[in-house]
Amino acid sequence: MRKVVIILGLIILSSLAIYANDTIRIMSLNIDRGQETSLENISSFIMKFSPNAVALQEMDMYPNRPYAPNGIGKNFIAEMENYTRMYGIFGLTWKHYFGWDCGNVILSQNSFNKTENFLLPQQGKETRAVIISYFDYNGYNICLASTHLNYENPEIREAQIKYLYQIMEKQEADIIILCGDFNTKNTSEVFSVMEGWRDALPDGENTFSAKAGFYRKMKIDYVLYKSVLPLKIANAIIECDEAITDHCACIVDFEIPDIIMPK
Repeated sequence: MRKVVIILGLIILSSLAIYANDTIRIMSLNIDRGQETSLENISSFIMKFSPNAVALQEMDMYPNRPYAPNGIGKNFIAEMENYTRMYGIFGLTWKHYFGWDCGNVILSQNSFNKTENFLLPQQGKETRAVIISYFDYNGYNICLASTHLNYENPEIREAQIKYLYQIMEKQEADIIILCGDFNTKNTSEVFSVMEGWRDALPDGENTFSAKAGFYRKMKIDYVLYKSVLPLKIANAIIECDEAITDHCACIVDFEIPDIIMPK
């Protein structure tokens, strides 16, 4: 009899449970070294979408690029922290042969618990890397990574994806998200290695303009994810503005179903 009462009590309690959803918005964007516009304009473009965190690629530190005059001598991460009012971390990818640093950046509304930067396999003058961050969001532990892979050599790029997979599989969090410019329009090249990972972006949606009138010519940007939570893609947006950069912004709302038991 006592057993029956307990079971009935659990059924009633379950029926009274409130199902709530928590959503985190993640954005990925290759800013193309800021050569199309200014860091202030890029930041304004980002904040139009009110992301909780942003993975950025092709960021400079104190560059001297004649074709990107608005960025000359500027600390890109400090500028964007100021304009977006977000926390930022810089991950060195390679040092330009004229002396300045190039790399990936992550911006977050929440402060970081831990960050790491890993160099990827590479041949030639431009090394590649992935920067990994951890931060808390409404009680959840989030891992967000930003990377930019080789575009010239498919064999090197495949080695980089394999190494990325090894690195990301070691990360532990409620939600793990890997964003970036993979520099391949062949999605099978990515997913033949990234076993168990999913792309949050819509199928058939291109992300790269390649300038010269080739608006949204191909998809080379990805937002990959894994989760121990029952994650759902509530919304995925690909927003392009060639006055800002030749890459589209990739914005994903990850919905985290939560069960709140009544007190």
